[in-house]
Formats: sequence, structure tokens, C-alpha cells
Amino acid sequence: MNSFIKTASILLVSSKTTHRSGLRKILCDLGADNHAIEVASDFEQSKERLSKSPVNIVIADDDISETKTGPDLIPLHEKNLPSSRKRLFILMTGELTPFLEASFAMKGGDLIVKKPFTNAAFTAAIETALNQKASMSPEEEISLDLSDALRTENISEANNILGRFKNFNSAAALFSKGQILESEKSYDQAFDAYILGLSKAFDFRTLVGAVNAGSSSRRFGEMGEIVEKWIRKFPLYDKSVPDMTRVVIYNQRFDLLRDMLNLMANIKSGDQLARRALSAGLVVAALNSLQKEGDKDNAIEYAAKGITLAESWPPIVIRGFEVLLQAGGKEKAVKIFEDLSKQTAFNQNQDLKKQIQLLIQG
Repeated sequence: MNSFIKTASILLVSSKTTHRSGLRKILCDLGADNHAIEVASDFEQSKERLSKSPVNIVIADDDISETKTGPDLIPLHEKNLPSSRKRLFILMTGELTPFLEASFAMKGGDLIVKKPFTNAAFTAAIETALNQKASMSPEEEISLDLSDALRTENISEANNILGRFKNFNSAAALFSKGQILESEKSYDQAFDAYILGLSKAFDFRTLVGAVNAGSSSRRFGEMGEIVEKWIRKFPLYDKSVPDMTRVVIYNQRFDLLRDMLNLMANIKSGDQLARRALSAGLVVAALNSLQKEGDKDNAIEYAAKGITLAESWPPIVIRGFEVLLQAGGKEKAVKIFEDLSKQTAFNQNQDLKKQIQLLIQG
């Protein structure tokens, strides 16, 4: 029996009563004190509980309100319990992608359990997380302590902790060094540290760090190489392209979408979700170019590519045409509409076709 769970205070966050009851039983079977387990049905209840006193373990559903997700509880969790060694955050989600795993880890999360799951699978996952917490390697402990110091903006302490690494060229040490440099806004050096770390061990946490730092330092050429490595490493485009598109949009570094388009053309992806994700990114880029940069030419280029790639997917096609016309690209819009009208899928959706006609006619 794991000693951590025997003395741990636990918060279960789920909107379903039966779900909470089932998880409570599993935790008690693992050695948890039933009286130390509290429950919450949504984000607001969880927020209220976490604001009162520390909780060792939070187990939360991803979907806990219309606007909040499970990981939104992590900052509240760590605020009252700053030491990562004493803290565990477990997320239950039906969507599991590399980007979610990376962003979750960088926020301070520990374990993701994919839904639906059996009691046995959940038990095994919890046991694994508890054992990892109890038997961390020295490098893992240093990384956690360093991240804790950076959360409190204590860069001096973080540098002292960095000195505890025995191998300064290990993947863990390089990631931690990148974190410090990024906190100091030394984005070029942080990017170099992350890239060197990726050469030692490819993981998404380091990759997201590289994307953030490389975007801030505007090293777009090298970022294109990262995109290529991402796609080559994970050839399932419904996992790689949507995730990278989200990273690009998050950083508002839309020039990278051109690199992604070139890679997609070279690889000749037939995956519909990948094309739709990238088309959505292009339309977001078009809107950004128009509204924030006032660059109508860029907006027209992005919107046109987004519409073409969307393959008659209504939300993207309609929004793309709206931006295209707002940017003054009516001639381009008419040409794209004519090309789409030659496609069977577009002609089969008469409502969509009529909406586009009305948009063009003004």
C-alpha cells in the first residue's frame, strides 16, 4: 500500500454522482481515508474548496463547466500547496492528444486517464502515479523543485537548483535550463537549450517549450524544422497537424502555417481532420492579419488557402469567405466559389452554397 495516499487529502471533481461514488470506492480500496475524500460537481465548487486549504490529490473531469476545463484548477491546486512532491493532479478526459499531454505537464499536471476506462484501468493508473511520486529519480526531483521555484518567480533559487544536476547535458537538465532562460526572457538561449534537449530525448513538453521560445525569438526558419520533425515523428495527422496548429495559434505565429502547408503538400496527407484543422488555422490567421495587422493581402492569401483546404466544411468555408470579402478580395471569392461549384460535395450542400452566394452578392 502506498504511504502517500494513506495520509492524503483528496478532491474528486465530476458532475456525475455515480462517477464520484465509484472513484471514491477505488481510492478507499487503494488505502485512502474515506473521511479525507471530498467531492465537487463543477468548477465553482472546486474553486471554493481549493481556496480554503491545501489538498494533496485532485482528480478532475476535463469538462467541468461551459467555459472551464479540469486543467484550469491546477493553478489553484498549486497555490495552496507549492511543493510538487506533495501534490498530485489527475485529469480524466475523452480527448487525449500529444499537445494536451504536453500542455498539461507544463501546467503542472501529473497524470491523464483516458475515458472511458474500467475500474481496473483507473486503479492501475493511480497506482502508477503514486509509485512515480514515491520513487522519483534525482533528476525528476530537481526538475520539480526548479519548476516550483519558477512558479514563484524565484529565478535565483531556480539557478541554485539547476546546479544540483550531475549531468548538465541530460534532457531533464536542458529542459530546466530552457525554463529558466525563458523566464528571464532570454528566448534565443532558451530555444537553443530546448532544441539540444530534443536531440537527447524527444518529448512534447520540451517541444512545446521550444515552440514558445522559438516563436518569441522569431526564429521561424528553425521552427519549420520543428514542425517537420513533429509530423515525421507522429505520422497520424489527426494527432500531429491539429496539435501543431493549436500551438501556432496559441503563439500567434501564423507564418509557420506556410511551412505546414508545404509539408502537407509534400506528404500528400489524405487525412480529413488534418486538413480541416489546418484550414481553421489559416482562417484564424486571415482574421488576425486583417484585424490586428491591417494586412489585407495576407488576409486574402490565408483565407483563400483556408477555404480551399476546408473541403466544403461549412463553419470554416463561411468564415473564410467573410474574411476574404472583408479584406476586399471579392474577385478572389468569386473565383473560389466557381471552383467549389465544380465539386460534388459543395453542390450537395445547397444551404452552404446559397449562404456563400448571398455573402458574395453583399
